[in-house]
Amino acid sequence: MRANALTTPVLTVLTALLVGCGGYQLRGRVVESGFAQVTTVAEDDPRYAADYGDSAALGDGVAGASVVVVLDPTRPSRRTVASGSTDAQGRFAVPVDVAGPGLLMHDLQMTVRRKGFTGLAREIELPRGSRRLLVEMPVGRDNLGDTRSLRDQTLDDARPYLDR
Repeated sequence: MRANALTTPVLTVLTALLVGCGGYQLRGRVVESGFAQVTTVAEDDPRYAADYGDSAALGDGVAGASVVVVLDPTRPSRRTVASGSTDAQGRFAVPVDVAGPGLLMHDLQMTVRRKGFTGLAREIELPRGSRRLLVEMPVGRDNLGDTRSLRDQTLDDARPYLDR
C-alpha cells in the first residue's frame, strides 16, 4: 500500500518532465532600447505589446535578430538548445530542447545579435506559464566577438580544406 502512495507522485513528476521535453517554446520580444537587458514579463505587460514603440523608454521591435540559447555555456560539453530569429515586430518563439523546461534548473545563456545593434549575451531562466522574455538592445557596434565554441570554430575554419 505504501509503495503505491509513493509511485503515483513519482510517475506524475516523470510524466510532467517527459511531456515538457517536447512542447516548450521560449517566447519573447526584442526591442530597441538605450541599454542592454533581459527581463521576464507577463504576456500582457505593456512593454511587451507591439504598439509600445511610441514610448520614449523603448523603441520598435528589432526584426531579423538572431536568438540562440546554449545549455551549460561555460563547459566544454555546451550545446545549443534553441535558435531562431525575430519577426517584423521583434517577436520570437523557439522550441527549447532540454529536459523539464520551466521545471528543472538549467545553466542557460541567451545570445541575441543583429547588425547595427550591440550584441547581448545573458544568463537566463526559462519563463514559466504565460511569462515572456523582453530583450532590450541598444543601437551600436556588436562587440561580442565569436561566440562559437573552439571546436566549432576549428571545424568551420577547416571545412574549405576538407571539402577538396
